[in-house]
Amino acid sequence: MTAIAAFSDVKPSLAWAETYPGTMSYYLASAFTEVWMQPSGSVGLIGFASNATFLRAALDKSGFKPLRPKSLDEIDKFIATDRALWAGVIKALNISLD
Repeated sequence: MTAIAAFSDVKPSLAWAETYPGTMSYYLASAFTEVWMQPSGSVGLIGFASNATFLRAALDKSGFKPLRPKSLDEIDKFIATDRALWAGVIKALNISLD
C-alpha cells in the first residue's frame, strides 16, 4: 500500500478490475489515484450498514399530529401528565417499585 501511495504521489496511477469482490481488494485499489471498474461489476464491501426510516407520509395519512412544545413549561406539563399516568398504571397493577 505504501509503495503504491508513494508511486501515486509522483505519477498518476489507475486500479482497474471487472469487480472488487471484497473489502480488501477495494482497500488496495483506494491507494491508487483513480479506481475504475466495469459498469456491470460490483463492490463487495462489508462491515458498515446504514438504514433510514421515513414515516412522514404514513403519519400524514393516519392524521397523526406530532407534539411540538413551544416552551419548557409545555414539556414539563407533558412529563408530569406522563408520570401521573404511569403512577396510576403501577398502582392499578399492584406493582411494587421497592
